[in-house]
Amino acid sequence: MTPLRQRMLHELQRRNYAPSTIRSYLGAIRQFAEHFHCSPEQLGPEHLRRYQRYLLQEKKLEPSTVEVRISALRFLYKRTLKRRDLAFDDLIFPKVPHKLPTVLSQDEVVRLGAASIRAISYNSCRNRHCPKCQTGARDQWLANRQQELLTVGYYHLVFSVPHALVPLMWQNKRSLFSLLFEASAATLLDIAADPKHLGAGIGFLSILHTWGQTLTPHPHIHCVVPGGGLAPDHSRWIASRSRFLLPVKVLSRVFRGKFVAGLRRLFARDPLRFFGECMSLHKEKHFALFLHTLYRQDWVVYAKPPFGGPEHVLHYLARYTHRVTIPNHRLLSVSATEVCFRWKDYAHHSKQRTMTLAADEFLRRFVQHVLPRGFPRIRYFGFLANRRRTRMLPLCRVLLHQAPPTETLFLAKPTLGKCPHCHGPMYLVERLSAAQLFFAERKEVYLLDSS
Repeated sequence: MTPLRQRMLHELQRRNYAPSTIRSYLGAIRQFAEHFHCSPEQLGPEHLRRYQRYLLQEKKLEPSTVEVRISALRFLYKRTLKRRDLAFDDLIFPKVPHKLPTVLSQDEVVRLGAASIRAISYNSCRNRHCPKCQTGARDQWLANRQQELLTVGYYHLVFSVPHALVPLMWQNKRSLFSLLFEASAATLLDIAADPKHLGAGIGFLSILHTWGQTLTPHPHIHCVVPGGGLAPDHSRWIASRSRFLLPVKVLSRVFRGKFVAGLRRLFARDPLRFFGECMSLHKEKHFALFLHTLYRQDWVVYAKPPFGGPEHVLHYLARYTHRVTIPNHRLLSVSATEVCFRWKDYAHHSKQRTMTLAADEFLRRFVQHVLPRGFPRIRYFGFLANRRRTRMLPLCRVLLHQAPPTETLFLAKPTLGKCPHCHGPMYLVERLSAAQLFFAERKEVYLLDSS
């Protein structure tokens, strides 16, 4: 290897490039030097332009392959040689042609419509708050989680905060939602590790929900916890008692203490913001009194009955993990002025009721549950944490005498809905891009214009 290539290798490794990228870049530089039969240090802008034209017009390489070669040359001259005499705008990336899919002709659409029922299913925004676009993401997520299930009972715990905290949390969503995750997770890990209770290191996943049935603010954390954990020396699996995981009263008190202590730390570091009804809390004396009031309240940690087995966990997760503020099936009617939807009254034995809101009020309630950009609402802790999962899960299976999962245990399939007439499955006929729909609508307008 030449000294120049060695320098470039060190620069790539220093920036932690993938091994495959390093091989591609070094190979591209070697071919560049062989083409001109001299060191790249002696070549200038005209050589780079000629080489790019040679790759596209003479060698007829694909644009994606040329992009890799150009990226390697950019890295060589900009990062390794630090050449200031080159205008890197000359090393442009080739345009990749995009072909629109074939659209059905008008006659084909007529014949298709005469023989079947057609419906448009919009799945294009890919926003995690959209009920339509979350279906595919949920199926793929469930497929990955099924590979991690253990042959033990699973428990469902819910951590809630007092209503007095809601205005402050909505003014500091990112920091206080993160604190809610951290306080609930630390509570479970500490109590489970205590020899007086379980004495084991547990693993679990936490899911943040911020709404109630009527779309009012109700921040809470759902935790799905296996019934047991690893001994401190990782020599055995410690199972929890039948139909009991951890004492709820202890969990609620420790959770309250950890959350209030976290609020005190955030206030001392001054990342909290106070507006409106929380404006007076920016004073240290008033904030301390507010924390004292919170500490005197009973915080709620609710433990549901354990699941019947790992297969029931997946059915539960399918309902809770990628749930949005209000799914489509709860909407009864939508007009320009009002929205009517169904909700469940938990205070009266989960009785089904309906609520009608003005359109602007419905939008206000919905939008206030949009999470900050990039904020993860599903997190993993203990031996299920991302950096420990690949090492700890095989150990758990060995201690539980459980066979490793197969790759084809679950296949995610997109849900396309049912036919409104025969109630059979709807089949995907064609995918239309936004551009196709736009031009199709314009063409239809032109056809209808009789002037």
